[in-house]
Amino acid sequence: MEMVAHLVPSKDAFVSLPPSVVDQIFAASESTASMVFRLEWKQADGTARTACVSWMGGASTNGTQDLEIPMELGGCLGLGEGQRVRVKALKSVKRARTVNVTPLTEDDWEVVELYPSELEAQLLNQLQIVSVGTVIPIWTSNGVCLRVTVDSIEPPPSAKVACAR
Repeated sequence: MEMVAHLVPSKDAFVSLPPSVVDQIFAASESTASMVFRLEWKQADGTARTACVSWMGGASTNGTQDLEIPMELGGCLGLGEGQRVRVKALKSVKRARTVNVTPLTEDDWEVVELYPSELEAQLLNQLQIVSVGTVIPIWTSNGVCLRVTVDSIEPPPSAKVACAR
Protein backbone atom coordinates (compact mmCIF):
# COMPACT_ATOMS: atom_id res chain seq x y z
CA MET A 1 0.00 0.00 0.00
CA GLU A 2 1.10 3.58 -0.59
CA MET A 3 1.35 6.13 2.21
CA VAL A 4 2.84 9.53 2.88
CA ALA A 5 5.66 9.68 5.44
CA HIS A 6 5.05 12.23 8.17
CA LEU A 7 8.04 12.91 10.44
CA VAL A 8 7.16 13.27 14.12
CA PRO A 9 9.17 13.94 17.28
CA SER A 10 9.79 10.66 19.10
CA LYS A 11 12.64 9.12 21.07
CA ASP A 12 12.43 5.65 19.57
CA ALA A 13 12.51 4.01 16.14
CA PHE A 14 8.93 2.69 15.89
CA VAL A 15 6.58 3.80 13.14
CA SER A 16 2.87 4.49 13.65
CA LEU A 17 0.35 3.30 11.09
CA PRO A 18 -2.89 4.98 9.99
CA PRO A 19 -5.79 4.08 12.32
CA SER A 20 -7.64 2.28 9.52
CA VAL A 21 -4.64 0.01 8.92
CA VAL A 22 -4.27 -0.66 12.66
CA ASP A 23 -7.98 -1.61 12.76
CA GLN A 24 -7.45 -4.04 9.85
CA ILE A 25 -4.50 -5.68 11.62
CA PHE A 26 -6.48 -6.13 14.85
CA ALA A 27 -9.55 -7.38 12.94
CA ALA A 28 -7.40 -9.98 11.18
CA SER A 29 -6.31 -11.25 14.63
CA GLU A 30 -2.69 -11.14 13.55
CA SER A 31 0.04 -10.98 16.13
CA THR A 32 0.16 -7.37 17.19
CA ALA A 33 3.16 -7.54 19.51
CA SER A 34 5.32 -6.14 16.73
CA MET A 35 5.42 -6.22 12.96
CA VAL A 36 8.11 -5.45 10.43
CA PHE A 37 7.54 -3.43 7.27
CA ARG A 38 9.69 -2.70 4.24
CA LEU A 39 9.46 0.87 2.99
CA GLU A 40 10.29 1.61 -0.65
CA TRP A 41 10.59 5.09 -2.14
CA LYS A 42 12.38 7.13 -4.77
CA GLN A 43 14.53 10.08 -3.89
CA ALA A 44 14.35 13.36 -5.81
CA ASP A 45 17.15 12.18 -8.11
CA GLY A 46 15.19 9.01 -8.95
CA THR A 47 17.34 6.69 -6.83
CA ALA A 48 15.30 3.80 -5.39
CA ARG A 49 15.64 3.33 -1.62
CA THR A 50 14.40 0.72 0.82
CA ALA A 51 14.42 0.38 4.59
CA CYS A 52 12.95 -1.98 7.17
CA VAL A 53 11.06 -0.49 10.10
CA SER A 54 9.14 -1.88 13.05
CA TRP A 55 5.67 -1.19 14.38
CA MET A 56 4.69 -1.78 18.01
CA GLY A 57 0.95 -1.10 17.77
CA GLY A 58 0.91 2.70 17.50
CA ALA A 59 -1.67 4.54 15.40
CA SER A 60 -0.98 7.83 13.62
CA THR A 61 -2.25 10.74 15.67
CA ASN A 62 -2.78 13.31 12.95
CA GLY A 63 -6.05 11.75 11.75
CA THR A 64 -4.88 11.10 8.22
CA GLN A 65 -3.65 8.07 6.33
CA ASP A 66 -0.02 9.04 6.94
CA LEU A 67 2.74 6.76 8.14
CA GLU A 68 4.33 8.49 11.12
CA ILE A 69 8.09 8.03 11.38
CA PRO A 70 10.26 9.35 14.20
CA MET A 71 12.09 12.42 12.92
CA GLU A 72 15.59 11.16 13.79
CA LEU A 73 14.92 7.77 12.17
CA GLY A 74 13.54 9.44 9.06
CA GLY A 75 16.66 11.58 8.81
CA CYS A 76 18.93 8.56 9.21
CA LEU A 77 17.03 6.70 6.47
CA GLY A 78 17.01 9.69 4.12
CA LEU A 79 13.22 10.11 4.25
CA GLY A 80 11.85 13.61 3.99
CA GLU A 81 8.57 15.06 5.21
CA GLY A 82 5.77 14.22 2.78
CA GLN A 83 7.75 11.50 0.98
CA ARG A 84 5.49 8.94 -0.70
CA VAL A 85 6.43 5.42 0.37
CA ARG A 86 5.26 1.95 -0.53
CA VAL A 87 4.70 -0.12 2.62
CA LYS A 88 4.85 -3.91 2.66
CA ALA A 89 4.55 -6.21 5.68
CA LEU A 90 7.41 -8.70 6.06
CA LYS A 91 6.88 -12.11 7.56
CA SER A 92 9.50 -14.58 8.73
CA VAL A 93 12.02 -12.02 9.94
CA LYS A 94 14.66 -13.96 11.87
CA ARG A 95 16.04 -12.95 15.24
CA ALA A 96 19.60 -11.70 15.48
CA ARG A 97 21.90 -13.19 18.07
CA THR A 98 24.50 -10.43 17.74
CA VAL A 99 24.40 -6.96 16.17
CA ASN A 100 27.66 -5.04 15.78
CA VAL A 101 27.43 -1.27 15.47
CA THR A 102 29.85 1.64 15.11
CA PRO A 103 29.12 5.21 16.24
CA LEU A 104 28.72 7.43 13.18
CA THR A 105 30.67 10.55 14.22
CA GLU A 106 33.22 11.66 16.77
CA ASP A 107 30.39 13.24 18.79
CA ASP A 108 28.57 9.89 18.77
CA TRP A 109 31.73 8.17 20.07
CA GLU A 110 31.79 10.67 22.93
CA VAL A 111 28.19 9.80 23.85
CA VAL A 112 29.15 6.09 23.88
CA GLU A 113 32.02 6.90 26.25
CA LEU A 114 29.71 8.89 28.54
CA TYR A 115 26.86 6.32 28.67
CA PRO A 116 28.36 2.88 27.92
CA SER A 117 26.32 0.83 30.38
CA GLU A 118 22.88 2.00 29.30
CA LEU A 119 23.25 1.87 25.51
CA GLU A 120 22.52 -1.83 25.05
CA ALA A 121 19.34 -1.56 27.12
CA GLN A 122 18.28 1.56 25.23
CA LEU A 123 18.86 -0.20 21.92
CA LEU A 124 16.55 -3.01 22.95
CA ASN A 125 13.86 -0.58 24.21
CA GLN A 126 13.92 1.72 21.20
CA LEU A 127 14.52 -0.56 18.26
CA GLN A 128 13.15 -3.87 17.05
CA ILE A 129 14.63 -4.23 13.56
CA VAL A 130 18.10 -3.76 12.03
CA SER A 131 19.67 -3.98 8.57
CA VAL A 132 23.37 -3.99 7.72
CA GLY A 133 24.57 -0.57 6.58
CA THR A 134 21.65 1.29 8.13
CA VAL A 135 22.24 4.26 10.42
CA ILE A 136 19.99 4.20 13.47
CA PRO A 137 19.36 6.77 16.23
CA ILE A 138 19.58 5.79 19.90
CA TRP A 139 18.43 8.04 22.75
CA THR A 140 20.07 7.98 26.16
CA SER A 141 17.97 8.39 29.32
CA ASN A 142 19.32 11.96 29.49
CA GLY A 143 17.72 12.78 26.12
CA VAL A 144 20.96 12.72 24.12
CA CYS A 145 20.70 11.17 20.66
CA LEU A 146 23.57 9.32 19.04
CA ARG A 147 23.70 7.58 15.68
CA VAL A 148 25.29 4.23 14.95
CA THR A 149 25.84 2.28 11.76
CA VAL A 150 24.89 -1.40 11.76
CA ASP A 151 28.08 -3.20 10.66
CA SER A 152 27.04 -6.84 10.90
CA ILE A 153 24.27 -9.14 12.08
CA GLU A 154 24.72 -12.75 13.25
CA PRO A 155 23.27 -14.90 11.95
CA PRO A 156 23.08 -12.90 8.72
CA PRO A 157 19.55 -12.14 7.50
CA SER A 158 18.34 -13.69 4.25
CA ALA A 159 18.94 -11.64 1.11
CA LYS A 160 15.18 -11.59 0.47
CA VAL A 161 14.29 -9.99 3.79
CA ALA A 162 17.61 -8.15 4.45
CA CYS A 163 16.80 -7.34 8.09
CA ALA A 164 16.66 -9.06 11.47
CA ARG A 165 14.87 -8.61 14.80
